[in-house]
Amino acid sequence: MNKIPLLLFLLLPIMAFSQNHDPDSVFIWYERDREKNPERALQHILNGIKNAEQRHDKYHKAAYLVKLIEQKNFIRDYAGAYRDFRKAEKYCIDNKVDGQLPCAYSQYAETCFNKEDFVGAMKYFRRADSVFAKQKDGIGVVISKNNIANIYQVQGQYDLAIKNLLDAAKHVDTSQYRYIKVEIFNNISELYETIGDNRKAQDMARAAMKIALGGKRDNPHGLLLSYAHLTSLLTDTHQYAEAEKYYRKGIALADSTHLESVKFDILKPGITLKVLQNDMSEAKRLVFEAMALGSKYKKNSNEMYSVKANLARIYLHDAQPAKAVALLNTLLREARLGDRRDDIAEIYEALSQAYEQAGDFKKALENHKLFVTQKDVILGSEKQKYFKDAQVKYETAIKEKELAQHKVALLQKSSESRKKNTTIIMLAALVFFVVILAYLVYRQQRLKGIQREKEFQLKAAIAQIETQNKLQEQRLSISRDLHDNIGAQLTFIISSVDNVKFGFSLEQTKLSDKLDSISDFTKSTILELRDTIWAMNHAEISFEELRSRIFNFLEKAKTAKSSIDYAFHLDASILDVKLSSLQGINIYRTIQEAVNNAIKYAAPSKIVIEAKPERGRITIEIRDNGVGFDTSDNDRGNGLGNMKKRMKEIGAECTIQSVRNEGTTVRISFQNNNNYA
Repeated sequence: MNKIPLLLFLLLPIMAFSQNHDPDSVFIWYERDREKNPERALQHILNGIKNAEQRHDKYHKAAYLVKLIEQKNFIRDYAGAYRDFRKAEKYCIDNKVDGQLPCAYSQYAETCFNKEDFVGAMKYFRRADSVFAKQKDGIGVVISKNNIANIYQVQGQYDLAIKNLLDAAKHVDTSQYRYIKVEIFNNISELYETIGDNRKAQDMARAAMKIALGGKRDNPHGLLLSYAHLTSLLTDTHQYAEAEKYYRKGIALADSTHLESVKFDILKPGITLKVLQNDMSEAKRLVFEAMALGSKYKKNSNEMYSVKANLARIYLHDAQPAKAVALLNTLLREARLGDRRDDIAEIYEALSQAYEQAGDFKKALENHKLFVTQKDVILGSEKQKYFKDAQVKYETAIKEKELAQHKVALLQKSSESRKKNTTIIMLAALVFFVVILAYLVYRQQRLKGIQREKEFQLKAAIAQIETQNKLQEQRLSISRDLHDNIGAQLTFIISSVDNVKFGFSLEQTKLSDKLDSISDFTKSTILELRDTIWAMNHAEISFEELRSRIFNFLEKAKTAKSSIDYAFHLDASILDVKLSSLQGINIYRTIQEAVNNAIKYAAPSKIVIEAKPERGRITIEIRDNGVGFDTSDNDRGNGLGNMKKRMKEIGAECTIQSVRNEGTTVRISFQNNNNYA
């Protein structure tokens, strides 16, 4: 995502003007000229400020000052936007124009975003969010949450993007403003696109387009962004004919509204479409048109990224790898400055292809490795968890809102029912028969209420069980895929290595040893994969299960190093203590690391592992009587750091004590939440 919802900021002054009539119609004149004649639009605002001062109209003067920030940002006069922001902020605070203060924060936050100052953008969007929340302005909070989510997504922090977007999505269906609905549905669509669910991404983009079509005249930008997003999604799935349809609609809309800066947004996916269709002459033409618009409207490097990235692809198509490499390295520097992690990964992949075309296979391999590493950082296991739960969380948020509305309706009906019952009871004082009848009616209503409550509790319990079952099914599905796919591939590697060894006469000892090393490494990887699958298949792991794993590991260690005496003591009082799957695998891996380090480097005659309860905590010690080392020596590799990092992830403490020629002790300590010991 490389945009901030400009139309949402335009909405803020509209919300203000809807409550206060502007006698000078400054807003109408400003909107008419803001893009076609920016200088004249600026003059409209200055005239409005002057007229508001003559009328002593503080509210409209504050609104015009906010508009001044917006126009300076539009023409990319960032220094001017900052000066006008300070004026607007001071004026709103000094004159207590509270309604416009968060609007000023939002407008300047957008300015920071456009100059790729994401820290500043986040700072002022959060200020706007805080003020909107204090003022109990629900629409303002929705806007702020949406903007904060945009920044997180540009930086590749998808878990935080999803959290803020879901906070906004809870209220989207209650919003009367189409601008907000269109923007949020487009953003949710982009999150689905990020996790590879193109179908759901298209559904959300079409929902945004449908809402935008209802306000085509007053929100052409929102409609065009929906067209642009659908063009991109359909291009990704090679549905070029339909992608072409929405691209043409977007171009026609941009031309009919005479909004060149908006046309830039539809040109970007259009260029990608033409590149994938191998229509390079048209792609080049669109690139130069987009570059001209980008220069005219001072688009930043983030906004220009996809245009230039496609130009690099065109260079590669034309067998000009040197030009592609030069351009891609420039894009890489810009992406690093903005911490745009998705773009960085994409550039590494493109550089790998460019260097390969140029015949520099070493650099091609280096950049491919950087691409894989960067993708792992962006879509690591924790973030993938957020992605897999995103749909459930979003639908849950909407359902919670519907249940809350339903509950209010039921309370209203219940209140009406009580009033009727009271009337009946009062009348029953006159007639005994009416008293009896009223009592029966009351009792019947009460029984129905109890029954409804029990039905509601039952449905809630069933829903919770179904959710847990779905999560477990997902976990099992992933573990099966790991076992069936990756496990099978690793086994194939071992078989291939063995076939090479036995199928050919290997006279070179080094080559034979290298093949043995590959085979041993692959077998070790399979064992580690099995341990990971074991952890994934368990929501909880007891110390009893962990003990059997450790025993198996020590048996293998004995086979590898029989000269060492191994001992493992586990206090019986903690056998039934339950650990989460993450705690279990991290503790097991840390014990493995400590034992392996002792075997490799310490030359011990004895290694002892001991686990026991200790004052409300559980401690695990791995001790050896080897040569020891200087713990202040930082050049000890990654092993010690990995152990401490694993323990930090699960809230445990990890300390390492070592004395020269006396041995080393690795101590793990964590809270015993099961209270068995």
